Amino acid sequence: METESLARPAPPAPLPAPDAVEPLTAELTRLHVTVPRRLLAKLEAPGPRCLTQTPGAGMAEILEAGLDVRTRARGGPHAAANLVTVCGFHHDLETHREFGDAPVDRCMREKRERVRTRRSRRGEARGTRST
Repeated sequence: METESLARPAPPAPLPAPDAVEPLTAELTRLHVTVPRRLLAKLEAPGPRCLTQTPGAGMAEILEAGLDVRTRARGGPHAAANLVTVCGFHHDLETHREFGDAPVDRCMREKRERVRTRRSRRGEARGTRST
């Protein structure tokens, strides 16, 4: 019976479990959510909030920080609760992502020009010339 040994099609992949919220205590709730691997990789790797570089920071802290922070340019409050620690690289990355390359590049050019002008004026005040 050679026909019985023919390969059968693979069964369809199971559907992901629905998201669920499970209260644990008055302060804690377990969130069950199915996420794609790319999101899990972002949560496990140092990201724009750099919290994964802080010893003891878990996924809950990373998610909370990412959801709580809103830049001042986007209407976020000027308050300590709205601040996160980021390294220079991730600050630049997030700034370019939020505002786009052209506006950020223009702002940086203008800033460099203001610094050059100030330095030049200071040099003139001291009687020296800047190059």
